[in-house]
Amino acid sequence: MKKGISFITTLALILTLLLGINTSYITTASSQIFNDNYSGATSSNLFTTSYKTLPNDVSKPMYIRTGGSISAGSNSVTLSGGRMTIGALSGSSTSSSSTPGGVFDLSQDYRIIINVANTSGNSSKNFQVYVDNNTTSQGNSIHGGASKVYEESIGNISSGNIVIEPNVGTSNSFIQVRTESDVNVTINEITIEYLDDSAPPTDPPPVDPPTDPMDIIYVEPNAPSNGEGTLNNPMAFVEALNHVAPGGVIYMRGGSYHYDHQVTIEYGNNGQEGAMKSIIAYNNEKPILDFSSQPYNSSTPSVNPRGLQLDGNYWHIVDVEFYGSADNGLFISGNNNIIERCIANANRDTGIQLGRRNSSLDHINDWPSHNLILNTTAFNNADPDNYGDADGFAAKLTIGEGNVFDGCIAYNNVDDGWDLFTKTDTGPIGSVIIRNSVAFNNGETTDGRFSGNSSGNGFKLGGSNMAVDHLVENSVAFNNKAHGFTDNSNPGQITLINCTSFNNSTDKPRSKSNFDLARHSSSNNIFINLLSYAEEDDTIASDKFRGTGISNVFFNSHRYYRIDEEMYIDSNSGVTRGTEIPKPDPSEFKSLTPPISDLYNIHETLRNSDGTINMGDFLELSNDSQFKGIGVDGQDLGATFN
Repeated sequence: MKKGISFITTLALILTLLLGINTSYITTASSQIFNDNYSGATSSNLFTTSYKTLPNDVSKPMYIRTGGSISAGSNSVTLSGGRMTIGALSGSSTSSSSTPGGVFDLSQDYRIIINVANTSGNSSKNFQVYVDNNTTSQGNSIHGGASKVYEESIGNISSGNIVIEPNVGTSNSFIQVRTESDVNVTINEITIEYLDDSAPPTDPPPVDPPTDPMDIIYVEPNAPSNGEGTLNNPMAFVEALNHVAPGGVIYMRGGSYHYDHQVTIEYGNNGQEGAMKSIIAYNNEKPILDFSSQPYNSSTPSVNPRGLQLDGNYWHIVDVEFYGSADNGLFISGNNNIIERCIANANRDTGIQLGRRNSSLDHINDWPSHNLILNTTAFNNADPDNYGDADGFAAKLTIGEGNVFDGCIAYNNVDDGWDLFTKTDTGPIGSVIIRNSVAFNNGETTDGRFSGNSSGNGFKLGGSNMAVDHLVENSVAFNNKAHGFTDNSNPGQITLINCTSFNNSTDKPRSKSNFDLARHSSSNNIFINLLSYAEEDDTIASDKFRGTGISNVFFNSHRYYRIDEEMYIDSNSGVTRGTEIPKPDPSEFKSLTPPISDLYNIHETLRNSDGTINMGDFLELSNDSQFKGIGVDGQDLGATFN
């Protein structure tokens, strides 16, 4: 197999279990089916999940390149003798009797609108659009020759909109756009929409909200339970949890809300799809749910109260801090919840954890599923009884499918940054996706608390030899006491894409590694565009890796190895480690100095205004780095946040 997007396409098929949050590129209750103006698209990310994913399956990219040359940037895409599909479930070739299927319902009357910026090249050559056909032959489709719904020579195409009203399509379709050789077509925007009155029926209307619904409720510290919930007469926070209706918002005024007991959003207290119940900080104020007065039982920590326990479904919590709980700051047992731009700080167990609400729920279908933890930070979480269990984030033991961490930072937690541990008593958990995230300084709190029980891994991706597939993409681990990324004896297929691991094993030199993903003899992982580096070779142990690799740099036995073409790799054998290269020079990077001087304000200093992570020049490749542009589909090796 050649190095390129074909590998990514194969990968998408492998990861069918890695289901995530619906990213809503397709809407079913309006006339618009799909729209993309290519804001943020680059040549490096267009055909990856970092740009756009299929709805309900974030392991699969929205776009698949099916041939030729395609570039992206400046809010446009240019096809230079290239072709690509949009919305296809895979890259399996179509034929007159088979299709990989797609995510667009084109069974009703619809139109495709393509806004063309400019064209160039051989004016007699054509620009084409296909439906349910990813080849260059119009007969290779379940629609036969009718699959080619548009063809025009570029000499007859002017800047502006091309409007196409095809008469073919199914309820599971995709489209392909193509330019013939010697032709360049630059596209600013593509829209697919239903014609008037042809959209499929919408879902049934929401059920009636509870009696005496309140669409907006204001709360503030020390507000009375009988407050009206207005800005001038706010309500108590706990009372508001039981009054807010689906689609309604609880606005939290700034300040500390003190509780010496657990606060629970009860099972059955649900929002709805398209009408979530929201808890949002008011006007950029900073509300803190402060549970530091909860008593702590060091002899039986399992009886300690949590901070906020979310047993309901369809809740959206934004810009709230969970502080000082005797157990988890936030515990999520419900489904389809979003936790956004929150902070879990100084809790006496894991900052934010997902798990079942009741030990009697022993089936994975009853465990929390399809939750999104977005642009959230967890730090200084430490359990006083042994300093060995409190992680930043944990999705372990009893979680269902489709849970995603995106844009999160875990640092200075006394145990691990992320913990996806499993055990034989409860069996395998659902697959987890972690992307665009950072773990550093784990294994010790900011004030130096730790013990011999403190593990200190950045990303711990399993346990107890239980096989579970996980995906980590565009993420960084640095300065952790133990491993940067470890399978922790998980024999499942772990996929790492565009990850950087730097200067880990800070506790004991050469005891741990940047990448530790070969603990199990049957490991068969997937490694794409990874970059391992340490400033001093005698500080880090050899990387361990086993599985299929393409475009990686690993450190092993005081040497660096580069894997270019797709191959089976195994760190235990010299012939399967890749090609030895000289130790990379620090000048490969714009900066090796982490921007973490203020450890109590990382949530502000390492994030953009929208909450996404920005680490400046730290670990970004310099313009003339040997690792720039050599990855799959011309991507840089390692992660990028700038």
